[in-house]
Amino acid sequence: DEKEEEAWGFATAGNSGFTLDDFDAPSDSNDAGSGDECLEVLAKAEKARGLSSQEKSKPKKEAESLTPPRCHHALVCQSLEVKKKNKNHGRKFFACPLGFDEGRCDFFLWEDDHVPLALQTLFTASSSSDGVAESAAEAEAIECVPLDIEATEEEQREAMLTNLLLVFGHADFRPGQQWAISRVLRRKDTLLVLPTGAGKSLCYQFPALFLPGITLVISPLISLMNDQYESLPAPLKARSLCLSGSGSDSGSSKAKHAAFVRDLLADKLSLIFLSPEKALDAGMQALLALPRVRARLALVCVDEAHCVSEWSHHFRPSYLRLAEVFRHTQCVLCVTATASRRVVHDVLHQLRSRRQLQNQGGESESDMVLQMPWQRKNLALEVRSVRSNDERLRHLVHILPELSKGSTQSSKAGGGGVIVYVHQQRQTEELAALLREQLPNAWRTAGKVVAFHAGMAPEAKEKVRTGFARGRVRVVVATIAFGMGIDKKNDGYLSSWVIDCHLHEVAQWYGRTTG
Repeated sequence: DEKEEEAWGFATAGNSGFTLDDFDAPSDSNDAGSGDECLEVLAKAEKARGLSSQEKSKPKKEAESLTPPRCHHALVCQSLEVKKKNKNHGRKFFACPLGFDEGRCDFFLWEDDHVPLALQTLFTASSSSDGVAESAAEAEAIECVPLDIEATEEEQREAMLTNLLLVFGHADFRPGQQWAISRVLRRKDTLLVLPTGAGKSLCYQFPALFLPGITLVISPLISLMNDQYESLPAPLKARSLCLSGSGSDSGSSKAKHAAFVRDLLADKLSLIFLSPEKALDAGMQALLALPRVRARLALVCVDEAHCVSEWSHHFRPSYLRLAEVFRHTQCVLCVTATASRRVVHDVLHQLRSRRQLQNQGGESESDMVLQMPWQRKNLALEVRSVRSNDERLRHLVHILPELSKGSTQSSKAGGGGVIVYVHQQRQTEELAALLREQLPNAWRTAGKVVAFHAGMAPEAKEKVRTGFARGRVRVVVATIAFGMGIDKKNDGYLSSWVIDCHLHEVAQWYGRTTG
């Protein structure tokens, strides 16, 4: 169920990753050789782009076709096309050329995720292809006040506040923000635990403006990445890229991959959003290992860092492998809204492993952590005991209309949205249907009460998220697949249909009421 929430990578889930042939490198090449091959292709592409007007007028030779990747049998793959009428209809992919009765292996790779083919588009892509446009960057540029980390604390704060107002439009920092930003600018690993809505995103966005290199943001959900990217201030957005993979058009994906590699190696990117799976696949690791890229990787920010812990209900195994990304960077910032003692311990263990690998020391772990209380004045909790599901349903049917008017003490947000959490996907559909049947007529309008779970189609999930954020959807009956990263200022009420889970999970739910 979680796979639909995850952004695609250069290699799809279930694939063992890139082979050396994916870079058209000889079989005895290592990662460095693969990277050199990548650079060689790019150099040819840039040379092709630099043709004089006289050369451009000459007829061009047809681009040489690149060899497909090889399967696990070391055989050249066959190119196939999806015939099934679904979101991938017409999309091409590589697979083992053998038949099932001949011992076909499980190699699978989308054609547009094959790096050499993506790079090939650099030969033919127009100058207006996707990527970071220089004109956009120049048009949106704002003269920021230089930051000197050697200056006095008062001088640093004055410069930071000036830039905060110029770029982000805020007059002052919220609690915890300046502390985290100052540490990141001094290249110090940091764990920041701030309540939902307290401004965690600023703690990597602000440094990205001033760090001489790339900030890599690893985020677990497509919707979360897209929301954060779209809300960036214009000067930063002009030098940013979100590789969420939310589109299924193979041509667009090819061009986006090619533009990403080109802009990355041309030092045109300051901020990149990736899923943990994409950050860890072999193709991305090869790019990050290139000396010219590695030297510029200034910061890796792990958003929703509680996913690293097996004690978290949002545990993602891929987060445990992020040390493979940490080894490339100068600094790591981990941010989350709620973290128990055990979760904090697990995150620090990841940072400790990185520091030992790079022979860093001298700072106690307690100095690396800032954990702000999650309690807020606009958040009230109420527990009601019930004896049956029928009684529980009657309670919900009774209080939802009142909450919609903001007339009860339970809702401090004045009629905000309502999230009702359940444990199973089928329960979301069943309870949403029951509520639509038993609520007053005004609530039966299509779209007022909806279900949400990880098994839904991506388009349907995005429609619910957008409707809830804009106030069209009043009640969402959901599993824990809904809510992480949702930034809605008037979530007035959350309810758990059944509470038989750890208190940390309940705290994470209620931490989503941004108020």
